[in-house]
Amino acid sequence: MDIVDHWLSFSNATSQEVNTAPDLASIDYWPQTPSGGYSLVWEHILEAFKSQPSSPGLSPPIQLFQGDFTFNKNFMSYRLSSSAQWVDRNLVLTQEHRLRISNSQTRTLQATHITSLPFRVCAHLSTTDVSTIRTSRSNKSLTKSSLLIFAIAAAFPPHLRKGLPQPDTSLQLEDAETKSNFIWRCKSCATKYRVRYEGRNGGEVVVTAWHCFGKELWKAQQFWTYLVRREGPTLGPAKRNSEYYSVSRSLPDFKIPEST
Repeated sequence: MDIVDHWLSFSNATSQEVNTAPDLASIDYWPQTPSGGYSLVWEHILEAFKSQPSSPGLSPPIQLFQGDFTFNKNFMSYRLSSSAQWVDRNLVLTQEHRLRISNSQTRTLQATHITSLPFRVCAHLSTTDVSTIRTSRSNKSLTKSSLLIFAIAAAFPPHLRKGLPQPDTSLQLEDAETKSNFIWRCKSCATKYRVRYEGRNGGEVVVTAWHCFGKELWKAQQFWTYLVRREGPTLGPAKRNSEYYSVSRSLPDFKIPEST
């Protein structure tokens, strides 16, 4: 495992600060290991808003959110780089997930290598198989497919997609196949993401995600609650927020740093 020192100090800071805002919890579903990892607490958002620019445009990266973390699991290498900027006065967190085969000389990366991992972009988008999950009060199975899996499939050449389910609709998949910079959106939080496949050296998948916290602090708190994952057998529908139970929301559009 290889952890950049700044990332480790960031992770340690979050564990100390999380108790100051227990009602807002933390976002800690990105890679975590005993040596460290990446997580956010509400105090980071509060601190960032103290230096919000008064005019639109693209700000320099905000040092508080900088991080670079790499770990290896089985034959896969996973690198997550994070940064944040003000984009037209919206606070936008950018995360770049890079996944590849550790020893590219022995095998070629395939889509199922990614989808078989516990890989997650936000509270609602993950590679978890939720198609056969049963509700606690009913014998009926939920028939929910992961849009993230379809996005990953669309990025790969057809011959490297074997073993993946077919999408419910081919429209978005066809668009993603023909547009290399196709941007997907989560229906339940202010997250956009793009999946790219790079074929050199055995192949690599690059998933870039943008999480928006808005221009006003009250809106940032609302968007924060959409990003925090909440799941458990004792939680009612009003409390749950995960890949198993989510609500479609009408959310404002936002610019990403590279389009500004």
